[in-house]
Amino acid sequence: MGKRKSTRAHVDPELIKQLGAAASRAAPIEAVVMLRASKPAKKGADTTARAKALLGRVATATGLEPHDVHVFPNLDSFVVSADAPFIEGIFDQAEVTSVAANRRPDDDMLLVAKPST
Repeated sequence: MGKRKSTRAHVDPELIKQLGAAASRAAPIEAVVMLRASKPAKKGADTTARAKALLGRVATATGLEPHDVHVFPNLDSFVVSADAPFIEGIFDQAEVTSVAANRRPDDDMLLVAKPST
């Protein structure tokens, strides 16, 4: 990954690290994308439509499709699993306020933690 240009959205440093490491592995990256707030009366269906339009623009620009998407309509956000170039294509979309890694390094520890006795 080359030097990243300035973006409008805040990008999580952990996500940048994961994107940098993506070249050495074939697994998709998962990112949480926060959109600029909808007007209260438009939340829900509006968030879904905005996410779909944004993902369509990124797909056209990158020539890639996301592996999986889950929209959180009432939170003006969605989670996307995609290859690194697709995730990077989200950064400069006008309606995006922040993009964060969905998986954290400590997540694996939470899955294998044993209950205390």
